[in-house]
Amino acid sequence: MLQKFSDVEPESLKWLWAGRIPSGMLTVVSGNPGEGKSLALTDMVARVTNGSDWPDGSRASEPGDVILINVEDAVAAVQRPRLDAAGADVERVRRIEAVELTHDEGVVESKSFSIMDAADVLRSALEQLDNPRLIVLDPLAAFLAGVRSNDQGDIRAALAPLVQLSEEFDVAIAP
Repeated sequence: MLQKFSDVEPESLKWLWAGRIPSGMLTVVSGNPGEGKSLALTDMVARVTNGSDWPDGSRASEPGDVILINVEDAVAAVQRPRLDAAGADVERVRRIEAVELTHDEGVVESKSFSIMDAADVLRSALEQLDNPRLIVLDPLAAFLAGVRSNDQGDIRAALAPLVQLSEEFDVAIAP
């Protein structure tokens, strides 16, 4: 289907962090292992949940809710202490423990979160939040089961539903 750009209403870009992290879009946080990506994302979660200003001094928006999905670090021994140390309002941070799938026969299967079923799971989670602002998938590679990570087409196809979800809910996604 062809669409003329004259039929598209221009919109102003909205920001989670002005000039750095747009709302309603996916922003990839990339770097080598062990360089502090998880710590930087934890700091971002804290600032979103408690409404504190960003490191560059720009004003934060009102406090919001965050979905944090981290499969590499222990929840109670690493993630929670890290959030506490960063000053996060942990009442505003949610995690998805597992995904429950119901088969035709009514059998319920529990499995790990993956990018292949992310959009439906995240949509349901976002609908339960008062003020969703950010989704963190840390690290992205851990969620790419079933996706050929060296194929840009596969990666784009896997991320496209997340991009649509971020636009629909006006939430930033940082994998």
